[in-house]
Amino acid sequence: LVQCQHVGPGQNAFWPNYLHPLGLAKVDIDKEDRMPSSAYRKLMEGIECMGVTPTSKTTVVDLGACPGGWTAVMRRYFGCRVIAVDRSQVDSTLMKDKMVEFVKGDAFAFEPSAEMGDDLWMISDIIAYPE
Repeated sequence: LVQCQHVGPGQNAFWPNYLHPLGLAKVDIDKEDRMPSSAYRKLMEGIECMGVTPTSKTTVVDLGACPGGWTAVMRRYFGCRVIAVDRSQVDSTLMKDKMVEFVKGDAFAFEPSAEMGDDLWMISDIIAYPE
């Protein structure tokens, strides 16, 4: 290895990262904190490695949100308001959360509005290409 590559907005967002030499940030959760899927680990690792975190004032749009792993991370760990966009509903616990707005629709067609605010994150774990 002769060079590190900058991969994100944080000051520690280099790959490989000296803080996480094996590329694995600590993403374990308590057994009692059930997640809708295991995909949450990818998002938590990315946030940890970049060193940039949302705040409770952040609005997050989760494109392709079902079953809700990434939505759960943004709500439970960062306290964000989440707009979950998918053709299928997210986990029932998240559907009851007043800070999660479910939008039934195509994630590729979703367009954010100015009313969503200045502190807006868009996240996605879609495994399909747009048509």
